[in-house]
Amino acid sequence: MAIPFTRKILMDWGGADVFRAGLAMFEKGLVQTVTYVPPVVKGTVKVGAGTLACQFTLRPKGGAENQCRCYNCQKRSLTCVHMIAVGLELLRRHSDPDRAVKIKAEQRRAARLAQVDEAAYLKRVPEGTPGAASAALRLTLARNWMAGYRAGRIPLHCTIECNGRCMAPESIPRNLPLSFPPRDESLLFVLEDISEGPLKGSLEIGPRDFTNLLQIHAGKPLAVEGEESPMMVNPVPLASILKLDIDTHSGELTLAMHNELPVSGVTAAPFYIVAGKTGWVFGAGQFWPLEKLLPLPFQPLYAQPVTIPRTAVLRFMNTELPLLAKHMPVATELTPDLFSVEPDPVDPLAVADPEDVFRYLTRNPAREQQALQRVKDLGFGGERGDALAPVVGEREVLNILGSGIHALRRLGWKVECFGSVQPFMDSLESAMPVVHIQDDAGAGWFDVGFAFEDGRGQSLSEAEIQRALLKGDSFIQKGGRTILLDSGAIESARDIFADCASGDGANAGTFRLNGVYAAYVKSSLDALEGIDI
Repeated sequence: MAIPFTRKILMDWGGADVFRAGLAMFEKGLVQTVTYVPPVVKGTVKVGAGTLACQFTLRPKGGAENQCRCYNCQKRSLTCVHMIAVGLELLRRHSDPDRAVKIKAEQRRAARLAQVDEAAYLKRVPEGTPGAASAALRLTLARNWMAGYRAGRIPLHCTIECNGRCMAPESIPRNLPLSFPPRDESLLFVLEDISEGPLKGSLEIGPRDFTNLLQIHAGKPLAVEGEESPMMVNPVPLASILKLDIDTHSGELTLAMHNELPVSGVTAAPFYIVAGKTGWVFGAGQFWPLEKLLPLPFQPLYAQPVTIPRTAVLRFMNTELPLLAKHMPVATELTPDLFSVEPDPVDPLAVADPEDVFRYLTRNPAREQQALQRVKDLGFGGERGDALAPVVGEREVLNILGSGIHALRRLGWKVECFGSVQPFMDSLESAMPVVHIQDDAGAGWFDVGFAFEDGRGQSLSEAEIQRALLKGDSFIQKGGRTILLDSGAIESARDIFADCASGDGANAGTFRLNGVYAAYVKSSLDALEGIDI
């Protein structure tokens, strides 16, 4: 039966202060009883030396009417701490992972007793009964029991030792009175329940039944098929810890369960058997009960280590790791303050820095607006980077292909072309600015000239280039061909030489450059892509 409210709804009903007080009452275990017969929830709460009856009725369209016997409810008609505590206890009982299993087991047992003739069972009598044969129950796990556990069904063989012989349960005469030790009697009852009738010689049991058998079997050896030495089922529980490490190459975290087994020379990793609220660890041929279990959402850790991808590292360190640490010690040198988040450390949408596993980057609104303005200057209008309007028109498109892409790349942008743009761009020719430098040895100056070559090695005139640039175009259409111009590179190169030129050169169309500017000019030209020297 589903409970039509949650912890969040209870908090909404009572408010933060009332919920906090009710939660404290619930956590102290003061709620003694609780029942739910729709739409009424009833419970009793320990108050001082006595108890208080609390009741509330759930309304069909949400909300609840409180009928608690306390002052706040009777006099002020408020949601009280007792109502919150009773509601929390009801949620706890219905979220118990073993609850559905227990109900099913009780139903199965009742059905079995109603359908099976008691005469079909082994005849058990108390120890010391005259004429009774002393008997012992022997359990043997199949050699592949671990694989069976992973598959959810553990193979188990059962025999009865009686009068110095081991026999299959099916071969024991039903009129022979048998006296079992108390522990074997308990095991026999559980196994008959699993068999849904008289005990079978071979059966498969689920993980929950297996942990229950281990608990009853504690202190006794447990045989394994094909093994000379039995396995010991120890009664002393072991404490577990979690180990957290980081991969310094990928930045991923690895979280693993760890147990120090009290046996020397153990090299193999422990094997965990966990079901509901009960768990065991197996290693070096022995079983130990686990002192404490992780909550259900984290129990996959018992099967294998868990890898936290880098995209989830910050959330894990700040949210999930503190929750885990409340349930189990965590052995790690990692702390949240080792991870930096820039420029906004409170922004939850952080992206991993590929160069530093401990560094994360968040959005920078100011830089985003600058970037958006740059693409707007190219003609891509829009309020967001993922909602830009297309550029339409031959002149506009050619200007972007000629100079816009190169301008962005010089600013450090990564620009990729997809779809029909790429083959169209590949079909066009580009004009390469070529800078010719003639050194006049010993004179301390250089003659510098500009030329422009198209994709076929043919020269373009300075006048053609100048006309295009004056019109604001980054292309020339000539003889049925379209030739792209990187106008930014051309203008930058001209500006470099304009600052340093000291007169006309020896040849027409050249100018003279003093040698003192040589280092500056070289470094400036090297920084410009799209220019040949």
